[in-house]
Amino acid sequence: MQNDFRIEIFECCRRAEWHRQSAQAATDPRIAADCMAMERKWLVLAANYEFIDQLSDFILGHDPASFRRGNAMRHATRKPKRSAGIAAN
Repeated sequence: MQNDFRIEIFECCRRAEWHRQSAQAATDPRIAADCMAMERKWLVLAANYEFIDQLSDFILGHDPASFRRGNAMRHATRKPKRSAGIAAN
């Protein structure tokens, strides 16, 4: 089953917008600062959901059998080839 985080991302952005508007309307600087902090937190959460969504799309787009056989780990641990233009240290 594939997760779809579009609803969560939308809800986080909606709440961030509400806090942004509340910060602009606030007359108390402390309340405005709290609202701006909450806006940032909702936007970070939305970005995290977006990352998870993209990561799950990436993972689900690959053959799970190759992970079981260890092919993915072999590719991940392969040393990069040295370029002829790079001097050895």
